[in-house]
Amino acid sequence: MTGNRTKIEVSDFGRRINRYIRSQSETRAISGRTLAKLIGRSNKYVQDRLSYDKEWAPSDLERICREWGIPRTDFFEAVESVGSDLES
Repeated sequence: MTGNRTKIEVSDFGRRINRYIRSQSETRAISGRTLAKLIGRSNKYVQDRLSYDKEWAPSDLERICREWGIPRTDFFEAVESVGSDLES
């Protein structure tokens, strides 16, 4: 299929998820490249999400929770407590 594709902006909730993952990665001293390996994704895939260009898939979030030993409910509660990051 060819034609114009409209870029969908990352939602506020998606930004909160990114911000939480970034802060947890820093706390855990995990690079984007290491995170990519942990969840079975490419480095570019992870960087596109950490830089607020795209949103994480639910399966990615599930893998992150499992790798970090965080229950999904705790993950999303923590995400809700993170302020929105408006920097792009």
